[in-house]
Amino acid sequence: MYIEAPGGMRMYIKAPGGMGMYIKAPGGMGMYIKAPGGMGMYIKAPGGIGMYIKAPEGMGMYIKAPGGMRMYINAPGGMGMYFKTPGGMDMYIKAPGDMNMYIKAPGGMGMYIKAPGGMDMYIKATGGMNMYIESPGGNGMYIKAPGGMGMYINSPGGINMYIEAPGGMGMYIKAPGGMGMYIEAPGGMGMYIKAPGGMGMYIKAPGGMRMYIKAPGGMDMYIEAPGGMRMYIKAPGGMGMYIKTTGGMRMYIKAPGGIGMRHGHAYQSTRRHEHVYQSTRRHRHAPGGMNMYIEAPGGMRMYIKAPGGMGMYIKAPGGMGMYIKAPGGMNMYIKAPGGMGMYTKAPGGMRMYIKAPGGMGM
Repeated sequence: MYIEAPGGMRMYIKAPGGMGMYIKAPGGMGMYIKAPGGMGMYIKAPGGIGMYIKAPEGMGMYIKAPGGMRMYINAPGGMGMYFKTPGGMDMYIKAPGDMNMYIKAPGGMGMYIKAPGGMDMYIKATGGMNMYIESPGGNGMYIKAPGGMGMYINSPGGINMYIEAPGGMGMYIKAPGGMGMYIEAPGGMGMYIKAPGGMGMYIKAPGGMRMYIKAPGGMDMYIEAPGGMRMYIKAPGGMGMYIKTTGGMRMYIKAPGGIGMRHGHAYQSTRRHEHVYQSTRRHRHAPGGMNMYIEAPGGMRMYIKAPGGMGMYIKAPGGMGMYIKAPGGMNMYIKAPGGMGMYTKAPGGMRMYIKAPGGMGM
């Protein structure tokens, strides 16, 4: 499908009884949209939205909208999306004007993507990028990409992401070929997540995991998960994280149900701190090592409140290195009435470097 609309493109769909779309393309599927005047899409489906796409030879989507791109979806009955593309999946979006996405799905939102040939996503939104998701029934995302997964976002005007999922939020990513994420947002980056039912994130990337974030205008992250927050990452090929933000970095986490974070092992968390960790003898580790680099000249502030307790476990046989440079000062506040436990095992050695000329408070 090829669409070129110099004057702009607008699509409005209203389906009170629900909306379903099924696409089967054995020879592959390609979509190209060019709308210099901008692109807007509005969908209202009180009965719910369901979308299923099957493209064994692969799926590619390219959108170019210099005037900006806006998408609004209202699906009170819930929203489900399923993609199966063994040949791989590629998505490219270029919207110099700005990019806004708003999704409201009170009945819950689920997304499932299976792309054995690999998955690549590229987004360039010069005017800024905003994403808002409201799904009281919960938000679930599952991605399986054995050939690897790559995500690149370039948004000089800044990035803002807001997710509210009272029913809980779960994310599962499996990318045996490795996972790479690159985000560049000179105007700043803000992320807000509110998930009263709890928040869980699981990432399995045997080929390694790399994350790079560059946000000179500052970086803010706020997470509120009363039901607890759990994060599991398994990356035998190694894990690297690089954050560079001139305007300062602020992180706030509030999880009354407890916080559990693990690198390298199967994981289960309860409200009782002593039961956060299970036996680790039968699990595989991350021999490639773990490295974290943070540079925040404007200062770095971290606040964590976890009444149910906080546990962190890291095992990196190949060694672990952490580098933090915050000339404007560094402050860390942790409140965990239920107890706090931290366990680190790094047979290859552990290196930690912190430089905070403006002072450091912990």
